[in-house]
Amino acid sequence: MPTADSFTALGRGNGFPFCLDNVSTLESAFSSNTDGAINSIVLDRTDAVPLEDLVSFFWNLSEFTTCTFVNSFTNSDGSSGTTTVDTGGSDITEAQVIVGGEGLDVGDTLKSTEPRERVCLEDNVANPRIFIQSLREGSSSPRYTTGFYVTPSLTSGGDPCIAYALNSQCKNPRLANVIGFANGSEVSVNLPLNSSGDTVAIKIVGVDYGSGDTTTATSGNIVADFYTYS
Repeated sequence: MPTADSFTALGRGNGFPFCLDNVSTLESAFSSNTDGAINSIVLDRTDAVPLEDLVSFFWNLSEFTTCTFVNSFTNSDGSSGTTTVDTGGSDITEAQVIVGGEGLDVGDTLKSTEPRERVCLEDNVANPRIFIQSLREGSSSPRYTTGFYVTPSLTSGGDPCIAYALNSQCKNPRLANVIGFANGSEVSVNLPLNSSGDTVAIKIVGVDYGSGDTTTATSGNIVADFYTYS
């Protein structure tokens, strides 16, 4: 685990340097983005997690050393499925979703900045922020288009949670139903919250694109590294 200097930070009364949202601001930003690869992104939310765990996830996360999602792909001609693996690691990046513009304004990777530097992530309603793990390996897509997106959020009931989207061959369920139709059973993947082993489940699913081409989610694996303090 990487080591960081101890620090104190004033939050917004919730432990974060920004107000938690129920994903409406982010989804509005994505939908108005002019990049056709990301303007359809919608997010799902995990079950509620203790605020202490969510704060720990935000301040202490350094990198995903493993971030892999596996699916089987079946062609429209009915030929047997082939296994596709989307994988990435080490480069969780903070980015702003550009409202009314194209693409993402990509900033620093988490592992290149100490947690205390995240105090600068203040509210930005015009261009809200999200954290992205690139899954571009083996893909011709722009680096952060094929990715796993996460951000602290609120459930519909107002409890702390993590909002997420998976934009790869597998999708989060809501995104699958925007791209086409969710296909096959949902697969649960454990997302680490801290170095103590606490996790929360994210859901992934395959997609029926309506042309006979389908993907079916098979499995996923996320391993995270967190900062400790000197």
